[in-house]
Amino acid sequence: MIRYFGAALIAAGTATGAAQAQGFSGGELSAQTQLMLDDFELGRSTYSGSLEGEAYGFGFAGDLSRYSFGIFDDNAGNVTLHGFYRLGYVGTAGLFFARDWLDGDDASLYGLEGAMDLRAVSLEGYLGQRKGDAVDGTMVGVSADVAFGLAYSAGADFDYIDGDDGDSLRRIALGGEYALAGGPRLWAEIGQQQAERDGDSDSSAFIGLGARIEFGPASGTTFDPRSLFALGGEISR
Repeated sequence: MIRYFGAALIAAGTATGAAQAQGFSGGELSAQTQLMLDDFELGRSTYSGSLEGEAYGFGFAGDLSRYSFGIFDDNAGNVTLHGFYRLGYVGTAGLFFARDWLDGDDASLYGLEGAMDLRAVSLEGYLGQRKGDAVDGTMVGVSADVAFGLAYSAGADFDYIDGDDGDSLRRIALGGEYALAGGPRLWAEIGQQQAERDGDSDSSAFIGLGARIEFGPASGTTFDPRSLFALGGEISR
């Protein structure tokens, strides 16, 4: 997995210089992993890279993510495309289209998304559909972050998919982030993910650790990747 993340870092650095004259506004590289507290096993690990461009209020972004579950390499991944428009200085409205893939199965995700920056408070949300070989249904998610100065922030995330067959997946987390001076942003979270399948409920508590590097004039991107795998590890397969 490290080799993929390193390759993404080199590619992003090369693309940054070439994209400056084409409306490049920001990018991000991140790595994260989670530990399931019920059995103290490794859950989902994620490696992602994102680039964003903007001109005259209109913007476009792309995310590429790779996922592993536990100690096994399942070749799971996601690509997400965003198109958006800035609503003044505080709001952004957009559309997204994404593809999930795992062991030869794939699915499409599409929908609406929005973001707001209210001084120290940042809000993001999405509503969409997932159609594919495994889980189909309506997806919704919201997140909020509060900044305490330039280095510290705290936030909460909620994601949910209501499957067409009556099954459902839910993830909720609380966390905090610290920005190293001139370096990456480090974060930690604690939360719970729950699946309802065939009338049975399966829930797991977890802790997550991660780091991300933001670059470009806007220092990062507007929206997160959209993927069913972001809801958890084995619980989302």
